[in-house]
Amino acid sequence: MGLGKQKSGKHSKSNMELAIIRLERSLNEQKKQNKKEMKSIKKAIKQNTTINSRLVNLLEMNNQEVATDDSNQGSRLPAVLIDLPSVEVFDKKKKMNIIRKRQYSRDLFVWLLKKYRVETNLPALEESQMESRLCHALEIAKEVVQRCKNKHNLDKTLQWKNVKRYHSEMYRQIEHDAAAYLPLKACTGRWGARLMLSKHWQNVEQGNGQQQ
Repeated sequence: MGLGKQKSGKHSKSNMELAIIRLERSLNEQKKQNKKEMKSIKKAIKQNTTINSRLVNLLEMNNQEVATDDSNQGSRLPAVLIDLPSVEVFDKKKKMNIIRKRQYSRDLFVWLLKKYRVETNLPALEESQMESRLCHALEIAKEVVQRCKNKHNLDKTLQWKNVKRYHSEMYRQIEHDAAAYLPLKACTGRWGARLMLSKHWQNVEQGNGQQQ
């Protein structure tokens, strides 16, 4: 009888250990599954956030513009016009400070976005929102440049100043395509489109396509 009790006790202990092992495995598998599901949920949220942000931008920019009939072009004119700002710099040759128009920089287009929103009484954007808009616009500029080169079969060695006949075509394209992100149509003399496209024309020509 004593031997039978010992065997029964060992059997019960063995069953308990197996049950614990199965439980641990089950918990580990469930933990892995939960991680996969959380990863999928986070990815879906991120995608939806990006889509919603772009949709909000499109709707907002659409509300900002003032629809104006143009018998020649049928274009839409912006609510405000913004001149290219000037800056004081030191001229090494003249050895004195001079005033000149600002050149291409990311800060210049952030300034444009801020000024446009102030002039049109729109709420300020967070830095991350402005950076996102600028990144989208820069990608569009790159696409417009490449599209023009491919469409007209232009030599890669041609410089921006040598393709003046295509400037207006590209200006209209980027002002339209990037309207949801930057108010390029508000730039007098199309300085916004000109600076952005000429910068990317140079980058594509050099084969680096880098954004600065």
